[in-house]
Amino acid sequence: MLEAFANWDEEVAERGGTERNMPAVISPGFRDAFNHPNDAQTVVGLAVPIGVTRAAPDYGVFIYASFEHSFFRSRGER
Repeated sequence: MLEAFANWDEEVAERGGTERNMPAVISPGFRDAFNHPNDAQTVVGLAVPIGVTRAAPDYGVFIYASFEHSFFRSRGER
């Protein structure tokens, strides 16, 4: 999986004028889902964000985890 993010920042400079920055990051990684017998699902992932512009951080680590479960079911699904 490959994700990308860019943000356009503008701010007023101390001496007037406008300073512009565009931090851009690419983030290669992986994500996998595990389906459980009770209709629950666990998703885990790991990515390594890498800054591709001077305004972006050089690198980082992103850890992702989620759990989904249907707590309430309609009468037809019981």
